[in-house]
Amino acid sequence: MRDHSSLPHRATARRPAWQDLPDGVRAAVESRAGASVLRAHTQDGGFTEGFASRLELADGTRVFVKAASATRGEHAHAAYRHEAHVARLLPPTVPAPRFLWTYDVDDWVVLAFEDVESVTPQRPWVADELAAVLAALTRTAQALTPAPEALLRRRPRPRRRAVGAHPSAPGVRTSSVSAAVAGQRTRCPRSSPARPASGRPAARTRPGPRRPGPA
Repeated sequence: MRDHSSLPHRATARRPAWQDLPDGVRAAVESRAGASVLRAHTQDGGFTEGFASRLELADGTRVFVKAASATRGEHAHAAYRHEAHVARLLPPTVPAPRFLWTYDVDDWVVLAFEDVESVTPQRPWVADELAAVLAALTRTAQALTPAPEALLRRRPRPRRRAVGAHPSAPGVRTSSVSAAVAGQRTRCPRSSPARPASGRPAARTRPGPRRPGPA
């Protein structure tokens, strides 16, 4: 049997570092946080290409900041914007880091949370860490049962920007946001082949190659 304890569970994403962000984004983060950044600790766990880092500030405080660009990582940009929408609606009884603020800079969306000292659970599980995770999940279920009405409301799905359309055109959005909110899933009805007047099903065409999805 393979030993999974040696797998790099804490390094699942390739993220930009603080110094890789555009000057305007870094300046906006420091302005919004109220102090300059002394040190940044990139968090390489997760499954998006967005920026995620624990920032130590000159005034002695810390903040956890995430950021993504619509042109450099559409998947992360939409996911982070949706995360901000959900995070600001969570009841205070949910055992989660407190959401501080969100900010738009050019085509970047920036989120800030309180920085919480923590560790990633070991693999395979150890008893005390498993107990802590199960206790947190129980508290979360209790806080979200019944689910807050605001979390159940579906946000209108924005239209994608057409190829070649100018971003400033009226009613044009550069990214799409998932319609699923707080675990609600949408189901697409299964389509059936069109039938011609003869009553026989139309011939199926062979689909072309699929585009690869986001990593």
